[in-house]
Parts: sequence; C-alpha cells; structure tokens
Amino acid sequence: MKIKEVPQDDIQTFKGSGTKAIYAVDENGRYARTCSSGWEAEEVVLRDVVDDFAKLAEDAKIRVFKGETSPIEYFMNKNYMDLPALARGMGLAKWRVKRHFNPNVFNKLNQKMLQSYADFFNIDVHALKNIEASQLDELVVTDTIPLSAEARSLNKIRQLTTADLLAESMRRVANEESISALFQ
Repeated sequence: MKIKEVPQDDIQTFKGSGTKAIYAVDENGRYARTCSSGWEAEEVVLRDVVDDFAKLAEDAKIRVFKGETSPIEYFMNKNYMDLPALARGMGLAKWRVKRHFNPNVFNKLNQKMLQSYADFFNIDVHALKNIEASQLDELVVTDTIPLSAEARSLNKIRQLTTADLLAESMRRVANEESISALFQ
C-alpha cells in the first residue's frame, strides 16, 4: 500500500487517542512509517475479536461458578489472551497452564505460582482465588451463549438479547449501509 492510500477513516477505537503508526511504500518505493486514523474494516474485525473474548470470558466465569474450570481461564480471556500467549507471558509450557485450568489443580497451586498469575493479570491473589466472591453486583451476558439451567438460577447472572442489534446490522448490510454507526 502506498502512503497516499493509507486509510484515514477516523474509527471509534482511536477517538481521543490519536492515530497509529503503520508502514507503507513511499514515493521512492521504500517502506516508510506513516500515520493512520484507522480503517472501518479494521474496526469491525477488532470489535468482533473483543466481542469474542468477552463471550469466552462470560462462558469461563459461568464455568468457574459451576466448578468446571479455574479463574485462570476467566482472567486469560478477560485480558484478551489465548493459551499460547498466557503460557509465553508466564514462562510456562502450554500444557502446564492448561493443567492449571483444572479447579483441583488450581486449588493446590502454591502461593508463589498464584502470585505470578495475579501479577501477570494485574490483580491481587485474593481476586484470583475468589472470583465467586467478587464485588460484582451482577454478570450481564448476551444470549449468544446459551445459559445452563444452573447458570440461569444464579442471582448474579442476567442475560440480555442481541436480536435487535443483529437484525439492524443485517438490514444495514443488505442495504449496503454502514454498521459502524450502531456502535458509536
């Protein structure tokens, strides 16, 4: 892409924080750094990724409440990481981090390992160990993830529908209208 072709769509993600540096080809055919205020396609993909991680975190939190996984999986998704990224960041093998997702193994982790995870997630050990006793008044989830009967019975979980938003998004796409206005 040439410098003069770099998108300048003023996307919502960059509002209030300026631009980002990218590399493009200059008039001499060399790569040079230039600025972009974003590209609408990039914004849509970025929001999809953020939404995907939010859904994974919601699902993991429900499974923590049910005793099916450890809080490590929840905090991994909440911090927009996958297993390889968390393992690299912690300096551990992927199999070892995945093993720490097991609630029985998690409950046996020593203080040093718990502190390492807490430091990595920028939380205290108490928050890591006591996700169920969090200060959240409620956990609001969308209906894009089916809730089990047990999850529906928890007082702190409230489910919202995305039907209207999805319907309006589909209408706009069909009419070749921008959907970015829905998220401003």
